[in-house]
Amino acid sequence: MRWRIYLFVCTLLVPTAGCAVTGVHNDQANLRTALVTLCSNQVMDNLVRASNGLPIIHLDYTNGNTQMTLDVNASLSETAGNTRSNALTALGMSSVLVIRTFSNTIAGSLGMSRVNQVGVTATPVTTNNQLYDAYLSFLTIPGSLVVTDCPPPDGAAHVCQQFRDQYYWVPIEFRDRYFELAMITTAQRGKTLLPLDDFYSVSLVGFGAPGQAELEPTDGATTVIVEADREIPTQGGGQAWLNGAGPFRIMEDDSDEEEQIDYVSKKFKLVLEKTVDPQFGDPKALVFPIQARLKLRQKPPPPTTRELLERIPFRTPQVSLNAPATVVPKQPGTGRPATKQAYEDQADVPEPK
Repeated sequence: MRWRIYLFVCTLLVPTAGCAVTGVHNDQANLRTALVTLCSNQVMDNLVRASNGLPIIHLDYTNGNTQMTLDVNASLSETAGNTRSNALTALGMSSVLVIRTFSNTIAGSLGMSRVNQVGVTATPVTTNNQLYDAYLSFLTIPGSLVVTDCPPPDGAAHVCQQFRDQYYWVPIEFRDRYFELAMITTAQRGKTLLPLDDFYSVSLVGFGAPGQAELEPTDGATTVIVEADREIPTQGGGQAWLNGAGPFRIMEDDSDEEEQIDYVSKKFKLVLEKTVDPQFGDPKALVFPIQARLKLRQKPPPPTTRELLERIPFRTPQVSLNAPATVVPKQPGTGRPATKQAYEDQADVPEPK
């Protein structure tokens, strides 16, 4: 009988080990799902806020852990007693009265406590410009973030979020670029979202030296000094396309090689050839400004934050401070609109001076 009781208690205790393993597994799976959701929501939320000119902040989830504490305790006690008494009674004949008492008391207890602890550490990123430039680079891609007053059609959106009664969604054709943005902002730091441009886009604002328009061509070509709207490293020479026509040759700088290191200037020598395009063959015929694309030995650096901001069509509401004030007619003594039509139409009544 006693061994059966012990076996029953052990049977109750054995499954607790399996419960602990299953609990830890479920906690880890739920934590991973929660982190993926947090990262996905963070990327989309930052895109929406940045497109509206609002501050954004990126959080790095640097640590996530789960811990389960399982405490099981059991106790079992047994008390047995055996009492026997004999009595001889003589009542005309001999008789014996035997009394035997047996008692067995069993007491036990079983207890279990379980504590689940889940911890996530999030650190704001405040010292990585490339990370935030990745968000801005995504917004510079035409059509990468669509804003509508109603939900997107079925199957058209990769991700969607509602903000200020409007729906912001990434079209399905930009899902690869969106996934790349998510990877750059979470794990693959140091990469740029968009490939670097091979050309410098500048505007030629005029000649860089006096008397350039009067220069006569030699062998069908004229070398003139032109000036761009910003400094560029033209010391190694290159090619130029003017208003889509070209290429025209950019002459190398004649200064010493040591002076050419990190040398940038707004002025450079451009060889105009009639054989390339007749309209740019005569310096006198040039009409500035001229949009130019320059392919130089030194490739352009990644766009700065300011340049990216200039390319983004922000959705900030414009408020006209000079708009004339309007007054809706009110009922005397109530302050309510005089008529329902006046309230709906917001009749324009000049503000009394």
